[in-house]
Amino acid sequence: MVSKNLDEQNIRGIFQSYGIIEDCTVLRDANGKSRGCAFVTFQKRQCAL
Repeated sequence: MVSKNLDEQNIRGIFQSYGIIEDCTVLRDANGKSRGCAFVTFQKRQCAL
C-alpha cells in the first residue's frame, strides 16, 4: 500500500535508488483517484529482490 496522495513521479522517486525503473503504474478508480496501490517494474529482476 502507498499513500493515495502519491503519483507516479513520487513512486519513482522512492524506488529509483534500487535500480532503473522501466514502468510505474498507480492503480486508479473510474474517477482517476488513486486506490493506494502501485506497480513498479525494474529493468533487472535483481533490483526488486
